[in-house]
Amino acid sequence: MIDVDEHVYYDDPKLGHPDVKTRLKGASYFFIGNGSIQAAVQYAPKADGTLLGLIIMNPEELKRKRDALTFEPETGFQRTMMRVQHATSNEPLTLDLLMVEWDLTALVPTVKVSWHGKAFDMTEWFFCADGENAVVTRKIELINYGAENLSLRLITGIPHRDIITNVLLSVGETATCYVQYELYEVNNSVDVRWVERVSPARAWLQTWARSSTICWNNPMLDNFSHASNVQLAGMVSKTGRIDASIWQYNREWVRDHSLMALGLTLSGHHELARTVLERLMNEFVSKDGDTLDSSEKRDPEDVELDQNGCLLYVLQKYALWSGDLDLIGRHWQKVKKLADYPWQDCFFNPEVGMFHNKREY
Repeated sequence: MIDVDEHVYYDDPKLGHPDVKTRLKGASYFFIGNGSIQAAVQYAPKADGTLLGLIIMNPEELKRKRDALTFEPETGFQRTMMRVQHATSNEPLTLDLLMVEWDLTALVPTVKVSWHGKAFDMTEWFFCADGENAVVTRKIELINYGAENLSLRLITGIPHRDIITNVLLSVGETATCYVQYELYEVNNSVDVRWVERVSPARAWLQTWARSSTICWNNPMLDNFSHASNVQLAGMVSKTGRIDASIWQYNREWVRDHSLMALGLTLSGHHELARTVLERLMNEFVSKDGDTLDSSEKRDPEDVELDQNGCLLYVLQKYALWSGDLDLIGRHWQKVKKLADYPWQDCFFNPEVGMFHNKREY
C-alpha cells in the first residue's frame, strides 16, 4: 500500500519566521547553481517575508526551505540582505528596490537587482563564476549621483554572522565590491567573505555558450525561455540529484527526472542530461525493469507504469539529439527489461491494448 504521507508537505508554514513559507504572497524566486552549490534570490515585495533574501542550499541534500543554510530561525533571510549605512554615524540609509530580473546580457546565468537611494544607486548581480567550486558570487556596484562625497558602510551576512566593508564615493564616482558564499559539504555549512574582483571562468563561459538559445522577439516569452534554461540546469547536483518539487517533496521520480533530462537535452546541456539518465538507469531501474517513484520501490500493483515508457522515450530523444549511443549501449539489458516490464499478464489487457494496475498508470 502507498503511504500517502510521502506525498504530503509536512512543514507547517505557520511555525517560525514568515520566510519558511514557500508561497509567500507575490514572491518570485530566481535559482542559480552549478551542481556543487544551489542558490535562489527571493524577491517578496508584497509579503511579510524578507524583501530580498539569498537562499543557499546543498544540491545533494533535498530539504525544506527552512533548512536552507542561510536561514536564521529568528530573522529568516533578512541577514543576507545588503544593508547600507553612513560610515561615520551608522545611520541606516533607505533604498527603494526597483527591479529584480535575469540579466539577459550576462554570459552566464545572472540575477540582477537594482536599488535607488537619495544620493546613490546600487546594483547587485548574483552568479556562479565557474562550474566546479561550491561558490556563489555577489557583485555590488554603487554610483554617487549626488552633490556631495559619500562615506558608506555595506553590511550583509549569514546566520549569526555579519561582514562589513566601508566605501568612499566621490561625486560621480562608481565603486564595485564582491562577496562570495562558499558551501562546505563536509559539515554542510556556508561561509561568506569580501573578495577581490571575480569574473566567470573561461570553461564556464564555454559551457553556457554551447547551450541552446530560443528567440521569440517577445520579451515575456524570451524571459520564460531564458529562465527555464538556466534554472533547470542550475538545479541538478553533480551526481544527478534533483528535487521533484523544490522544498516540497524532497523525493525523486523516474518520470519527473526523465522529463527534466529531456529539457536538458533539448536546451543543449547534454552532459547534465547524461548525468541524470545515468543515475536513473543505475539506481532507479531494477534488474526486473520496474522503476522507483518518490524514491521508493513498489509492489507490482503500485508501480507507476507510465514511467517505463517515459524513460524509454527520453533515452531515445537523448540519443538522437546528442549522438551519444554509449549510455544506452552500456545499459542495454536494463533498457530491454524496462520495455518488457509492462507486458506482463498482471498489467496488460489484450482486449484494449492498454496497461493498468491499482495505480491506474
